Amino acid sequence: MDGQYREAIAEASAILAGAMLEDSDTLIAQGRKLVLKVKRVLWPLGCVLVRTLLRQLKAKLIKEAKQRGLTVERRREVCFKILFGPIPVESVYMYDRDSNEGYRPLKEHFGVVGRGYSDGVERALTEFGIEKSFGRAAAQFEEHYGWEVGRTRVLRLTEKLGERAEVYLQQRCKQGETRYLSPDATANKAATMVTSLDGCMIRTGKMMTAKQAAQQAEEEAVARYNASLEPDKVVRTEAWKEVRTGLARKPGQVEPTYVCRRGSYDEGCRQLFGAAGLEGLGYDTKALGLIDGANGLKEAMEMSFADLQVILEPSHLRHHFWETSKAMGQTEEVGEQWIDDHFE
Repeated sequence: MDGQYREAIAEASAILAGAMLEDSDTLIAQGRKLVLKVKRVLWPLGCVLVRTLLRQLKAKLIKEAKQRGLTVERRREVCFKILFGPIPVESVYMYDRDSNEGYRPLKEHFGVVGRGYSDGVERALTEFGIEKSFGRAAAQFEEHYGWEVGRTRVLRLTEKLGERAEVYLQQRCKQGETRYLSPDATANKAATMVTSLDGCMIRTGKMMTAKQAAQQAEEEAVARYNASLEPDKVVRTEAWKEVRTGLARKPGQVEPTYVCRRGSYDEGCRQLFGAAGLEGLGYDTKALGLIDGANGLKEAMEMSFADLQVILEPSHLRHHFWETSKAMGQTEEVGEQWIDDHFE
């Protein structure tokens, strides 16, 4: 609880509690759902509080703008959506004809635009959207916050965040490459850098017409099935894509720097090199590449890191030992002991 508002919160709580306790029998009947009842009361309170704050702050900003020569040109009520729910807000546009300066106080200071969403709402929607289908994310948001958001809104916000994250990642990796190539490349550099890159398959889907799906299908059976449907029928095509995740850290470092993308080994290693540069990779740094042993990955790592020592990841190394044990004709019990002896 913010200390400067402690007294005001206590007073508001006393007023609300008094109003709710007028129907104490209903509260008792709520039982364990009492907290949910309180939540349903606090949500409208939050809406009213935000509206009141915006109204008062808008008046202050308008007064200050008038002192700079701006005048109110127009006013209109817009719907702005905050975590507590949609609220109506009067937005004003101010203008100075001499300087040709336009000014929207609520938009510039608080991001208030018609049919817009607050930063808190966008963050909540994208956090749900990156973990679940957009329909389920919208349903979970409504369950948590008590008001409805369309699945297409979740889709747009999540995709927008993904695009911004991709740009940010590219910029950070470029900074790492620049740091590696800088004139002071030997200053504050790590003696050893631990790197790793691995991948997994994820299922992706895309909505299109059956005709388009039949034309784009890679498997003959899938193409025949989609061709048998009505050409304009909307279908969801599925494909498995490989996602590569890498990390770079100095020995003893608890939290490494991660990179993740869909693409080739070369693209993944390029990002990993940038991440290693951010962590202190230099010309004289010994890079340890912890990988699964795939030849393509090994070659890409060796192309990216000048001084690289490849180390087979323990679980994959153990798997190779098991294959060797079987080829030697050892029983499972003997093979397990033989492998344990080598790993000690």
